[in-house]
Amino acid sequence: MEYTAAAKMQFDKLVQEADPWHCAAAQGEHGVRVDGGWACPGGWMAAKCVLEGLMGGRGQVSYAHRKLPDGRQVPAVEVFCDDPAALAAAFRPDKRGIYGVREGEDYVLGVSSAPAEEFAQVRGNLVCAPADSLLACVLAAGSLLARGVDALEQAGVEDIQWGWSSCPIPPMACSADAGLTQSEGAVSIWVRGEGEAIRRAVGANPVDGFCVHELKTAYTYRKAEKEGKSETF
Repeated sequence: MEYTAAAKMQFDKLVQEADPWHCAAAQGEHGVRVDGGWACPGGWMAAKCVLEGLMGGRGQVSYAHRKLPDGRQVPAVEVFCDDPAALAAAFRPDKRGIYGVREGEDYVLGVSSAPAEEFAQVRGNLVCAPADSLLACVLAAGSLLARGVDALEQAGVEDIQWGWSSCPIPPMACSADAGLTQSEGAVSIWVRGEGEAIRRAVGANPVDGFCVHELKTAYTYRKAEKEGKSETF
């Protein structure tokens, strides 16, 4: 199925299941608006549906758990993606702060942290959920793979094949755990590219669990702790 068509199918599924998934859908002048965390609480299934929509049918999302250094178990999002570059592009916001999948200038599946009323004139379909909602927190965890792709592309690595990430879901309020999400996440991306460019990407990415597997040489680049410093090898 074509990428935008798959994203549209996921949005239509979200609209159809809006009530049991604790969302609300309404037809606006220029498209459908789904409340996923403002007047409605949203939830796990809605977030999974949106995240898989951002992959355009080229990946799968599952919920898991991660064990923190102090022994606690926390929920996590796992992403398996056959087109990580497309996912990364979907997560890049426009000047209004909206990100998602477009067809021309219209959003097939757009996401915003602002309420729908602020985007009455935006063409296309939008899911609106504040940053402290469960839906937004799941998407934030799911974006870990996209940030790894951004680092690779900025370093000049373009032949990106597959990706996987696992990331704890950030707390929905300020707490001492707020900084754990990034540090405890893990990303693996399979590519074909030059070693020095990959090293630059791994070094620039703040996630300690970031690994890049180069397919031509069968070499894995990752960060390693050595004398308190993070290095690549």
